[in-house]
Amino acid sequence: TKRPPVPWWNAEIKNLNKTKKQLLNIFKRHRTSENWVKFKIARARERSAKRKAQRESWQEYTSTLTHFSSQREMWKKVGCIIGSTRPQREHTLLINGTAVKEPERIAKYLVEFFREISS
Repeated sequence: TKRPPVPWWNAEIKNLNKTKKQLLNIFKRHRTSENWVKFKIARARERSAKRKAQRESWQEYTSTLTHFSSQREMWKKVGCIIGSTRPQREHTLLINGTAVKEPERIAKYLVEFFREISS
């Protein structure tokens, strides 16, 4: 499966990554200290550009949260930061010994249950 794209990936990093891979392949074919140094420099440049882009992206993302932000917006961003992209699991409720999986039926049962308790 394909990973979701990261917000900080840009054309500069793409080009630096491509250059790094090319220099690595050259080094694999011709193992000289000169080719090794060129590869290491390209790797360092790519790493530096990635870190800078990640830092800027993080600062931009967190600056959107203010004390005026709603709780929903705040928790949505917290969920994105944590990476809670797991699929929702299916809920099952036993009603009179029968397993019920439909959310509508579960909701109706819970409404009736709490209505009886509260009255």
